[in-house]
Amino acid sequence: MQATNQIKSPLTWVLLERMLTDPVIKGTGNMRVQYVGIFVIIAEAQRRNFVVTTQFLVDVTHIDKTGIRNATKALEAMSFIKRKKILAKHGRGRAWQYVIDLPEDMHKAVLDEFLLK
Repeated sequence: MQATNQIKSPLTWVLLERMLTDPVIKGTGNMRVQYVGIFVIIAEAQRRNFVVTTQFLVDVTHIDKTGIRNATKALEAMSFIKRKKILAKHGRGRAWQYVIDLPEDMHKAVLDEFLLK
């Protein structure tokens, strides 16, 4: 992972390294890049107070629901997001909402990033 050694943000470095190299998560390089993209979309949408659901991600990315579910399950397995059931927007049934939930070992990186700015 030579290109990432030029990234100045400790948090970005840790996130990219874990998403692209975590041996627990099976997947091709393309799938891992997809995880990075979906994580960034969730983080930015959450920052803007959007409710991020499977359908929201389908609409934004044009990836089918199965692809979104697989990617979000992988992100959840890496402890980057949490899923919770919410009432669907149309009022019937349930939907998955995704929120950022970083693992404990990343809290120092988050703190370092904010202290560097």
